Parts: sequence; C-alpha cells; structure tokens
Amino acid sequence: HATSKFARCSSARTSAEWSQPAPPCARQALNSSCAVAVLIGAFTLQGVQVGPLFIGENLGTWNTMMVALVFANIAMFALMFFAIKYIARVVMVPKYVLYPIIMMMCVVGAYAINYGVMFDVWTLLLFGAGGYLASKIGIEVAPLVIGFILGGQAEVYFVKSLESFGTLTIFFTKSPIAMILWVFIFISIGFSIYQAVKARRLKRAGQQHAV
Repeated sequence: HATSKFARCSSARTSAEWSQPAPPCARQALNSSCAVAVLIGAFTLQGVQVGPLFIGENLGTWNTMMVALVFANIAMFALMFFAIKYIARVVMVPKYVLYPIIMMMCVVGAYAINYGVMFDVWTLLLFGAGGYLASKIGIEVAPLVIGFILGGQAEVYFVKSLESFGTLTIFFTKSPIAMILWVFIFISIGFSIYQAVKARRLKRAGQQHAV
C-alpha cells in the first residue's frame, strides 16, 4: 500500500514536470528543467523557433502539443487508477537486477535504431559514463545535451557570421542589447562561482565545528 502511494506521487510529479513547463517553454523559451532543455533543443533542431511568436507561426504544432498533453494525462489517470498497485512493484526489484536490464534495453535500442551501427552504441556508452561522472561532481547535464544537439548548427552559423563581418567583436559590440546580455552572462557566472565557494566554506566550517 505504501509502495502504491509512492508510485502515485511519483507519477503525479512526472506528469506535472512535463505538462506545467511546456507552454512557457514554447511561448517564452523558458527553461525550467533538464527535460525542457532537451525539448527546446529538439524544437530548434527541427527548425521550430520557440519564443513569443511560436503560437502564431506554428499553430498546428501548438494545438497538437495541447491535445497530446490532455490525452496523455487522461491515459495516465486511467492506467494508474487500475494498474498502479502492480506497476508499483517495479520499485521492489533490486537495483543490481534493474540497472543491467535498463542498460541492455538502451544498448539494443541504440544498435537497432540505425539498423546496426556500432557508433551509436559507443556514443551511448561514452555519454552515459560522462553523464554519470557529471552527476557525481555536480555538473549540470542539460547544457551538455543542448551543446551536443545544437553544436553542428552553432558552428555553421558562427562561421557564417565570421565570413560576413570578419571579426569576433561583432558578438560583443553589434548592439547595446548584446553588450547587456554579455554583462549579465559574466555576472551570472561570477555569482555562481561565489555561491559555490561560499557553500564549500560553510560546509568546511560546519565539519570543523562538528569535530
């Protein structure tokens, strides 16, 4: 019974995590989680520009998203209402059994999606190991995923900009807005470093006080 309640809470959290940030993600390009970062990258990769003009320029895509969210929540409610007590038993499977099964399915999927290309499997293993190490040392995975998805296009447009203007200063001094954005970027980086150093000092001071 407790496991069933836990599974219901987990399902509700997952549903809320996906459905709640989807509209602002599309309308204002607001990123609130790793999943939304991947969604923005997928839109951009398909040539769909998220932002204030998203609904007007991509009305069909927007309507499809909203209908899909409604039906997905209805289907999830029906499935979880009748089958949650059986599905919840998955959390009782030991991790040393569950993790190898998940890894095997990931490898099979990566191998089969392009009809037996081993490069996809090695890429899966490499980035899986990198993501695991990143989570252990506190590095956010979302920017790495976005970079991997959009890296090719970013390089192409970067080269085109250099060919058009012939200098890197165009990225800093083209307009006042660009300069303001760079200032905010540096402030954000500096503040993040300050917070990390402060948290580390407080943790060290707490350990010394405990001793």
